[in-house]
Amino acid sequence: MIMTGSLFKSEAEFEKALINTLKNKGWKGDVFYRPTEKDLIENWKKIIFENNRDVLHGVPLSDSEMDQILKQVDSSPLPLDKNLFINGSSMSILRDNPEAPQLSEYVSLVIFDHNQIAGGRSRYQIAEQPIFEGDVSKKERGDIMLLINGMPVIHIELKANSIDIHDAKNQIQRYLRHGIFSKGIFSLVQFFVAMNPNEMSYFAHPGSKPINPKFVFHWADEKNNIVSDWRKIAEDFLSIPMAHKMVGFFTVADRGDNILKVMRSYQYYAADGISHRYYEEEKKNEVYVDNYRKGGFVWHTTGSGKTMTSFKAAQLIASSGKVDKVVFLVDRIELGTQSHTAYNNMSLVDDSVDTVDSTAELIAKLKDKGTGSNGLIVTSIQKMSRIKEGGTISLPDLEKLQKKEIVFIIDECHRSVFGDMLQDIRNNFPKATYFGFTGTPITETNKKVGATTSDIFGDTIHIYTLAEAIRDKNVLGFQIDRVSTFQEQELRQQVAMRAADAKDEKDLIEDKKKKDVFDEVMALPMGESVNGEGKIIKGIESFIPDAQYKQEKHRNIVVKNILDDFPKLTHPFGTEKQFHAIFATSSIEDAIAYWDLFQKEIDKRRQGNPNYEALKITALFDPSIDNSDGDQDINHSKLDKTQWVDKIHAKYNEDFGLSLQRDSDFKRDIAERLSHKENYRGIDKDRSKQLDILIVVDQMLTGFDSQWVNALFLDKMLQYEGLIQAFSRTNRLLDDDKDFGRIRYYRKPFTMDNRVAEAVKLYTNGHSAGIFADKLEKNLFDLNEILKKIVNIFAAAGIEDFSKVPPAEEDKNKFIKEMSQLMSVIRLATVQGYRLEKQDYTFKDDGEARGVHIGLTKTLYEVLLLRLKEALAGTISDPITRPEESPLESIDGQLNINSLKIDLDYIESRFKVFLKAVQDKDPEDHQESLLNEIHGHYCLLSREQQAAADYLLAKIKSGEIVVQGNETLENLLEKYLKDQKEEQIDQFVEITGVDKKQLVDFINSSVTDGNLNAYGRFDSLKKTIDKEKVMKFMRECAVGVSVSPVIAQIRFSRLLEDFIRKGPVSIELVRLWARKLMERKQQ
Repeated sequence: MIMTGSLFKSEAEFEKALINTLKNKGWKGDVFYRPTEKDLIENWKKIIFENNRDVLHGVPLSDSEMDQILKQVDSSPLPLDKNLFINGSSMSILRDNPEAPQLSEYVSLVIFDHNQIAGGRSRYQIAEQPIFEGDVSKKERGDIMLLINGMPVIHIELKANSIDIHDAKNQIQRYLRHGIFSKGIFSLVQFFVAMNPNEMSYFAHPGSKPINPKFVFHWADEKNNIVSDWRKIAEDFLSIPMAHKMVGFFTVADRGDNILKVMRSYQYYAADGISHRYYEEEKKNEVYVDNYRKGGFVWHTTGSGKTMTSFKAAQLIASSGKVDKVVFLVDRIELGTQSHTAYNNMSLVDDSVDTVDSTAELIAKLKDKGTGSNGLIVTSIQKMSRIKEGGTISLPDLEKLQKKEIVFIIDECHRSVFGDMLQDIRNNFPKATYFGFTGTPITETNKKVGATTSDIFGDTIHIYTLAEAIRDKNVLGFQIDRVSTFQEQELRQQVAMRAADAKDEKDLIEDKKKKDVFDEVMALPMGESVNGEGKIIKGIESFIPDAQYKQEKHRNIVVKNILDDFPKLTHPFGTEKQFHAIFATSSIEDAIAYWDLFQKEIDKRRQGNPNYEALKITALFDPSIDNSDGDQDINHSKLDKTQWVDKIHAKYNEDFGLSLQRDSDFKRDIAERLSHKENYRGIDKDRSKQLDILIVVDQMLTGFDSQWVNALFLDKMLQYEGLIQAFSRTNRLLDDDKDFGRIRYYRKPFTMDNRVAEAVKLYTNGHSAGIFADKLEKNLFDLNEILKKIVNIFAAAGIEDFSKVPPAEEDKNKFIKEMSQLMSVIRLATVQGYRLEKQDYTFKDDGEARGVHIGLTKTLYEVLLLRLKEALAGTISDPITRPEESPLESIDGQLNINSLKIDLDYIESRFKVFLKAVQDKDPEDHQESLLNEIHGHYCLLSREQQAAADYLLAKIKSGEIVVQGNETLENLLEKYLKDQKEEQIDQFVEITGVDKKQLVDFINSSVTDGNLNAYGRFDSLKKTIDKEKVMKFMRECAVGVSVSPVIAQIRFSRLLEDFIRKGPVSIELVRLWARKLMERKQQ
């Protein structure tokens, strides 16, 4: 009987239970116990022969022929190329077996067929505890490998009930670092699984890069409920046919990002669902609805990876051989270019995805007989709609196209499908099948021209909502601020007086009807809303005319608010990152007026403060579109829109030293600059090239994606799909510094509150938990709770003054984790008004005031940051105790702690008193008491500084060091540590011969697992060592241990890495490290 997860007594017991379940779920072949790489290669060799017996004329592969195959496997180190190797359908070898009739001839061999699932030539085997020999001398054993046709394509690392699966991921990361999955047969692994009996996550082979938490996924069922029980994982995700399909169809070699990707569960259900729906509809050839075949639509929230999903769906249908063409339709030229590039990057090397520049070229591609993946075309809905009788094509040619089996996949199908263009396409291709993709479908609540997305495309194929994407950390939630530019009570009274047609209070007193109307309006809520039946419930803001928001008073408040708060909204606390913002206005006239006001206000601030950092602001709109409300601003009527565009473009060219002329060039440059693409990669490190705010009307509010946009300002009204689409420009993932998309609206803000709630309810299926950031009071409560945990960690270690990092590895890791949480809460609270310098806050709710006291002071926070820096650097002086890999869920590695200025005023004041006491030869006990006062504030110093201070103060007290002039302790420490490091580097160079310049450059750079050997720099450094010196040094350190040259080189490589990461350190410590490394058990 298979035990439940909670009853497993050991990992070994769990392993056996999982294997037994897999054997009953399609893995019916051999189970190899502790096979070596050589054993698995021999097994693969036999299966290749058995599956290609006819081609090989019954003559088995020779060892040298198998070597040819392995050389092809190792021809590239990239996992995406291994994927192309596996899914390339066949490979060729030159026969050299003398018994083969095709001696010295090339033969083509089939090694994997993604269509032969659970049948044909496919073989499914299990390797239990495979033995690894990587770049380290020690042999290691994995847990479970799953083999298809002899190739290890899935590696599973298990942990017992009580052990977190992060430990399993860390184990896999260690194997990756040791090169176990970088070459040979083990490099064919496509994705990894980390699991315990109650949780599982999976991720594609990351190659030489560290595992990226953004690409580690949980598996979920069709309703997006996370599957955690091991048996369900084994019976579904790891079963045959599912595992075969995941390897053959749902891994993606993305040449654009140069990485291998594996699809998330919701992407699988959507792509596989489209494929199944097409075959179901294709069988019902005679059944048509509204004269065309409705395939259905996929509702996947914006930012969830619809491009990859739609590509896989298109590829599955196109590669079936049953369809003539698959056409991916977009509604904008730039989206077509973007989609075509993405599709080509994800297609197999020998496939091509067609794009077209004209309707004539599109007709030619449709007439072409290319099928399979070459039958995939990306084009615009505008070009496709022009193919009709009496237009760009003759009737005979149109009739030929109409007979073809064509599938249309339409992107953003909430936008352009409710007009005449899609109707023209459907009329001219009545036998085609139509599928849609959208993050915001049109429903009964917000139907357009009386129709919904379901009316046009049919039933939903799969749903993945905004709430689910935020839960799964595929997109961010939102931090929303409402800003009122008019005093609420005054506005309410004015609206009520106007509704009552009253001149003044006397008029109300004298006319009861007017008074009744006045009272009725005064009782209304501020914001307009929609009830459950779709009826509009009026509020005070329903009566405010648009002209109210064209007043200079309103616009000036908006401009000043944005300029004042832009830094805290877009510049995460404690980092050097700078994000961008979009400001959406109601009309082109508004956009022009705001751009002009921004320039004037910035000029005014620069005149008052020469050091004021002026924001770079531009505007983007189509001057040919008339979206004004007929109330053109008087101040801007002297120049027409085209002239204003010229003026805005001239300022943009001036700001960035460009000479762009065409509108399309400006739009492209702005998009690339905001998304840090093409010529603007890395501009996050160059403030001069950054565009701060883009003013728009409608452009860029849908379809534009940038991880570097985090804020949206609104002086326009949005609703339903338009609101969610616009908000979603801000919530793309980047790193821990980007925690929420920040939204701030100024026009009818109470109505916008209601519209936000209505849109979120509609597009989360009513499950809106986690969509919005917590309020400041909740965040301050969390801050205090996290601080308590940190204090307890130090107290339990007997360190009451935070003067050093807790020595136990477990306590250190807890501290790092809690500090990560603390900094995240501080970043968010800072945007909401929290300041480190302020410890007491008051909150009011329904007239009741509540006070919150914060236990964290600015000084304590700076001390904790110092301890964090030491914990992350691994200050424990023993490389053996350092974990083999960094924690996967850790603090952001880009934190620039060195930039923080620590307040040393008190220590310096005590130091001056101490110096005078030494110079005046004060009594010994007085000098000691002053030293004790300085020691009492050592927590403000790093551990390194503390040791240096002890040395310097002792020497000063003894008279061996005489301090001159106004020398500070900080300056003395800096000089001493600099000289000490220089001496330590020189000593290390002397005993190893390593190149000093390269070593110093390394030490001064930020070294991580991911960049240690970037561009081969670590290998290059190792080549500079003097091997004889290194061998001599390692032997001297290895007392009583025999040392081989190979082992010495391997151990020294680790020693060199530690010296770089932690160094420089004393030569005595280096010797200690070397001795402990050499004392390791050698196998």
